[in-house]
Amino acid sequence: MTVTGSAAAPGPADALVVEARRLLEAGSLAEAADALDRASVLHEQAGDHDRAVACLHLAAATSRLIGDPAALAVRERRADAAAAPDAPGSSLSALVRRHTSVVTGATPVVVGRAPTALLAVAAAAEAGDAEGAAAAAGAARTEALASRDPIAYLASSLALAQLAELAGARVEAYGTLATAWVTLGDLVGVDSGRASVEPALLAMQARWGATEFAAVKAVHDERRRAARSAAQVHDARREGDDA
Repeated sequence: MTVTGSAAAPGPADALVVEARRLLEAGSLAEAADALDRASVLHEQAGDHDRAVACLHLAAATSRLIGDPAALAVRERRADAAAAPDAPGSSLSALVRRHTSVVTGATPVVVGRAPTALLAVAAAAEAGDAEGAAAAAGAARTEALASRDPIAYLASSLALAQLAELAGARVEAYGTLATAWVTLGDLVGVDSGRASVEPALLAMQARWGATEFAAVKAVHDERRRAARSAAQVHDARREGDDA
């Protein structure tokens, strides 16, 4: 599974991002933000503006979680200054910005495990570790569901869907959003659940085209039907064994 985006050779900046991810997962947010700051400087010195900006957005999101508005403002200004003029965002940059924007838009009252796991998703994506990003996104989704946090659940689901799409696993990408639609309906109501996920599905349909989208949906639905049938057969056999 490969994340598309900036493809810099492994070096000191990458090591700092990996270290930041470890610190985020350990809850050492201030230290993680410092590591991301240093990584952004190295990326900028190398002329890799996209990755420099991504690191700064991650550091800014961490400042928001810590509750440090001064550091947040400084990092946001640095990110704006580091952005290459008229440079289109890469898939990797878009992934990082999507998840950090969810966290930076939240009120930093309590640093929960789901928000820090979302930052770990972005850190892993920035390091080019697609498997690590997917694992972190899955952990964030599980934690968000356990804490009944619909915002973090949506963000982690979007992460998983985009990672699957970038890897070419369209059925899995669609299925992740379909599951999110149903689950968010349970968490916040049917109408709000639909309103949360439908834009992402419509954007997916626009990217793939209506014909391809319908074909992917059909494969997904058939797999669901087959899984339900297999479960019913299994249950019937178990009941027969218990009789």
